[in-house]
Amino acid sequence: MHQKSSTMDLPCPSCASFTLVDDKSIQCSHCGYTTRKLPLTTAYEYASFVFRYGHQFRHFYEQQLIETGSITNNSDLEMPHPLHVLISLPLISGISGGVSWFLVKGAISTLIANYNERHQTDFEIPDEDLKILNVNFREFINNFADADSRLRNAVFEAMFSAECSEQEKKKILQLQNQADESSPSQKKDLEAKAEKMLEEAMKKTFKKIAARPKPTPEELSQFWLKIID
Repeated sequence: MHQKSSTMDLPCPSCASFTLVDDKSIQCSHCGYTTRKLPLTTAYEYASFVFRYGHQFRHFYEQQLIETGSITNNSDLEMPHPLHVLISLPLISGISGGVSWFLVKGAISTLIANYNERHQTDFEIPDEDLKILNVNFREFINNFADADSRLRNAVFEAMFSAECSEQEKKKILQLQNQADESSPSQKKDLEAKAEKMLEEAMKKTFKKIAARPKPTPEELSQFWLKIID
C-alpha cells in the first residue's frame, strides 16, 4: 500500500503537483515521475541554500549599500519561507539545467496555485520578483563573478558563520579574547595565532560547502518536463 510520508510534503519536480507517495521509491501519483528520497531532498535543500545566500542575504546587504554605502549590520536572518524554497528549484533548473523559461514559469505558476490550495493561502509572486531572483541566483551560482566585492565578501562571511562548527568558532573567539586581554609583548603573537586559526577554519568550512550535495545539471534538465501535460 502506498503511503505518503511526512518527509514527502514536497511538490513533484516534474509536474509540480503535491502528489508524491513514498513506496520502494518516491513516485508521483499524478504524472508517474519516479525518483529516490535522497536526490529529491538534495534538490530542495540546495534550492534553500541558493535562495538564502544567493538572494536573501544578498538583498539584506545590498539594501545597506544602497542606503548607507557600507555594510554594518551582519545579523542572522530568518530561514526562507517554504514557498520561496519551492519556487527556487525551477529557477535553478533553468539556470543550471537548461530548462526553458516557459517551463520554469509554468512550474512556478503551478507550484504557487497548488501550494495555495493545499495550505489555504493566497500567495502571489510578481514576474518582476522572479526576474530579480533569476538574476541573483545566476550570479550566485557563478560565484558572484560580477558582484560588488563588499557584497560578495559579506555573503561569504554569512556562509562561514552559519557553516563553521561551533567548536572551531569557540576556539577562535577564545584566542581573540585572550589576545585582547594580553600584555603588549604577547598580543601580537596571539593575534597572529588567532588569524591563522581563522584562515584554517575558513578553508575547512568552504571545502565543506563546496562538497555539499546538489543536483547535477543532467538531473535539473529532467525537472518540470510534465508541467504542461
